[in-house]
Amino acid sequence: MPHDETDDTGWGDRLADAHEKLRGLVGTAVRSAVLDDLGPTAEFAEQMREHCEVACGYLHGHHTAEDSAIFPHLATTHPELGAILDRLTAAHRDIGARLVRIEEQAPAGDPETLHRELVELETLLDGHFSEEERAIVGPLNALGEDVPWAQ
Repeated sequence: MPHDETDDTGWGDRLADAHEKLRGLVGTAVRSAVLDDLGPTAEFAEQMREHCEVACGYLHGHHTAEDSAIFPHLATTHPELGAILDRLTAAHRDIGARLVRIEEQAPAGDPETLHRELVELETLLDGHFSEEERAIVGPLNALGEDVPWAQ
């Protein structure tokens, strides 16, 4: 997560902002799968591939950063969060598996199946992000700027 030195927003608030952007990206993919109504054409497949490439890529990167840097640091500085961090990491694996299915379906998959997968992903992410925000926004905001992922 790059940081503007003039910005005094805490890491937890930045995380919540990233979640909002992710919600928007997935929402755009969901709406595109319905509003375009192109059916299983080459144009539909290309549009879905582009939407999924952006949304899925950003989600993969976001969860990788959390799992490799943010969560381990929080586990050290806030050991009381261990159980929730384990749950969130497991959810990342489940979400990752769903993303792989969506990425595989996007180029030539059945539009109704793809739309259903995207709607389910949107619902899953909303609950996941809400749980994550309730649990770690406060502790992340309390960390200050001296964190390993900002180096």
